[in-house]
Amino acid sequence: MAGDWIKMRTSLLTNPKVNGIARVLEASRDVSRALSTGYSGDMSEIVTRNVMRHVTVSSLLIVWGAANEHTDDGVFKSADLSDIDDMVGIPGFGEAMESVGWASYDADSNTVTLPNFSEYNTSGASRSAGAKSAAQRQKEYRDRKKQSDGDVTRDVTRDVTRDRREEKSREEIGPKGPSSPDEPPTAAAAVAGLPCPYDRIVELYHERLPDLPRVKLMPKTRQRALRKLWGWVLSSKKSDGSRRATSADEAMAWLAGYFARAAENDFLMGRTPRSGEHANWRCDLDFLLTDKGMRHVIEKTQEAA
Repeated sequence: MAGDWIKMRTSLLTNPKVNGIARVLEASRDVSRALSTGYSGDMSEIVTRNVMRHVTVSSLLIVWGAANEHTDDGVFKSADLSDIDDMVGIPGFGEAMESVGWASYDADSNTVTLPNFSEYNTSGASRSAGAKSAAQRQKEYRDRKKQSDGDVTRDVTRDVTRDRREEKSREEIGPKGPSSPDEPPTAAAAVAGLPCPYDRIVELYHERLPDLPRVKLMPKTRQRALRKLWGWVLSSKKSDGSRRATSADEAMAWLAGYFARAAENDFLMGRTPRSGEHANWRCDLDFLLTDKGMRHVIEKTQEAA
């Protein structure tokens, strides 16, 4: 629609959250290699980093523009973070946005939310209504001005104070923190800043379970299952009440033990006779990512996982 717009601050390029997204994407081998073609050594790193910051801003405008066009409140329904990747054509961009608090995926409702989006951007219809309200406020202001200089002074002071308060509330896009230092962290907060390392988990699966089918593709359903397991490891507790992992390294160590326990399971590894519906069945990564597979591995070992 002609005249449609979204709010963008001139300092967006230097926003720490933009730099955070750029660093996450820069760490991607495929993206970094594509951007650094033709350069080498330190120059390659500098070019990749600077270009990625500009790519990040351009991609953010695409995502925010899509939300402004296709949603009323910045919530993409029937979507996950990989749909954001598809919008901008960059693998992992949705997770990078989530890592800095500019996107949030809810598996239960299958939605992606851009936090506080409606505070900074509105649909075309809402902007038209807002323009009418502004015109009406101007008319009321002129009517009040005719009454007395004293009334004008009070009205101007109130309008200026209100405008400054509204502008301050729009200064920074992003979710607010906990209401108090004692508020317990949510599962989403537990994995903030720790995007799911798909490649590392798959490599660990191949290393610990070389006899099982190899992973060659990474469809959206498999990405969602890996993200679910990654978040569960970082946000859940063992039977003794201790956290399974509090960092990416601890989470990878737990997954290494998980795959190792699967390797010791005779049924999963096909070392026991099978009959009936399991006659031709083979365990694979997808099964180990399911709730049934996790129960099979974790609950059939004596050591608490």
